[in-house]
Amino acid sequence: MIIKPDDIKAVSALFDGWEETLVYSCLEGTMGEIYSTRDGLSAMAMINDFCFLSGAPSGELAAFRPENRGGFIIMVPQNEGWAQIIKSVYGRRSALLTRYATKKNTVFDTVRLRNLAAPPEGYRIEMIGRHIYEACLNDGWSRDLVSAFGSYKSFSAHGIGCVARCVQGVQQGSCPGVKCQLHSSFSS
Repeated sequence: MIIKPDDIKAVSALFDGWEETLVYSCLEGTMGEIYSTRDGLSAMAMINDFCFLSGAPSGELAAFRPENRGGFIIMVPQNEGWAQIIKSVYGRRSALLTRYATKKNTVFDTVRLRNLAAPPEGYRIEMIGRHIYEACLNDGWSRDLVSAFGSYKSFSAHGIGCVARCVQGVQQGSCPGVKCQLHSSFSS
């Protein structure tokens, strides 16, 4: 049986050595959710489209989907045992891909940041407030900018982000750990 542990600390050691901001956010209770097998030997950190599987490989946990979660998911196995379990559970519906991460400790390109802060004529940069948060949730392409947070209250307390806006609405957005390209409906 899969559960949401009452005490996340009981399974947090299963994620030791996994230097992923998304995993840290789940373990801190800031974003996402932690699930585990009842015996606490296997755990999953789930946030948006990402699912990090740790501990003892479990087919039951790999097959688990929270009530409101379906469709596409990126499952990140902690080790080869988990990769094999994912393959055995999902078979031809799964594909093994290599995911390249960005460097964790980098220096900002201040010239590029200044250029981004001066958008083209007809656009303006706005911080994500309640109205923009709701607009992002209601549009499929921008949903991931804010959906990792369970509510606007949580986003305003723990998140930060901005969007490029024009008369037509949100065009592009950015939050720490998330990079969106210009949505195709706004490209020329």
